[in-house]
This record gives sequence, structure tokens and C-alpha cells, in this order.
Amino acid sequence: MAKGLGEWVFVPFAIVLVFTFGYVALFLPETSGRTHEEILRTTETIPKDENSSLVMKRNVVHYKA
Repeated sequence: MAKGLGEWVFVPFAIVLVFTFGYVALFLPETSGRTHEEILRTTETIPKDENSSLVMKRNVVHYKA
């Protein structure tokens, strides 16, 4: 790959870097100034309802039979 690209060998890395920065800026939430509990509340996707098949207690997932 280095022979084929010559001096432009950094271009694939730069492209991946641009996509990574875009993903971080668009999809990851800002967490500065927030407590650990606030961050967990905003990113929780497991239901806490006792009637559901998955119940989260103390950050451990328990499967109900």
C-alpha cells in the first residue's frame, strides 16, 4: 500500500480520523460536569420495569425465568 500511494500514504489514516471525529461529535453524549449516575441514566437501555423479562439491579442484569 505504501508503494502504491507514495507520499500520500497518510490519506487513508486521515479519512478514518475524519469519520471518527464525526462519529464522536454527532453520536456520543457530552459528559463533562455530570456525575457517574447521571451518565448511566442517560445511556441506560435495559428496562427497569419489574414486569419485563430483563431487570437491572445494581448495574447487574438479571434474567427472569
